[in-house]
Amino acid sequence: MSIAIFIGAWLVAVISWFYSIYEFVSMHRFPSTFILGRLVLKESAPFPIERAPIDTARVYKTRIGKFKFLNPRECLFCLKFQIFALRIQTPFPIKGRIRLDNGVATIEGRIPLGTTIFLGAWLVGWTVGGLMFAVLAPGIAVESLSFTAVGWLIWGATSFWSFRIELGRARRIVDEIRILVSSK
Repeated sequence: MSIAIFIGAWLVAVISWFYSIYEFVSMHRFPSTFILGRLVLKESAPFPIERAPIDTARVYKTRIGKFKFLNPRECLFCLKFQIFALRIQTPFPIKGRIRLDNGVATIEGRIPLGTTIFLGAWLVGWTVGGLMFAVLAPGIAVESLSFTAVGWLIWGATSFWSFRIELGRARRIVDEIRILVSSK
């Protein structure tokens, strides 16, 4: 049974890894993947637009992000892709949506679905593998359980720091968008 769970987790991880590649590429082309993923940011903030009509065909770039208006009341944003950027790369870059209504913005940020599923499957596989060795080889049960605990700690630390870093980045991108659209 545990072998089947381990193999199932591995298969889910491989499929979600390929989906993550699709999601990454499509996120930077601004299609519908912005509605998928776990909601990690939901805020309202003043967002005055004093600018002439917004070009909905154009992708705008800020210092750290990029954004595109779908219509005068809705904008999608994400972290700008840079191959040689000197910044911490995380598995959870936030893709966001800003909805404008009478000078107030509702800001939503989502983490990618693919990497979320991948890391969940990785954690299941890691746990099942560690517990399987603890049961099958009682002589190394302490080492197997320690191995499992280290995997959980790595997963927890990665998730915690990724969310802190990416929430800060998403808020900076929103601030940059606010400055760009209200100053021109």
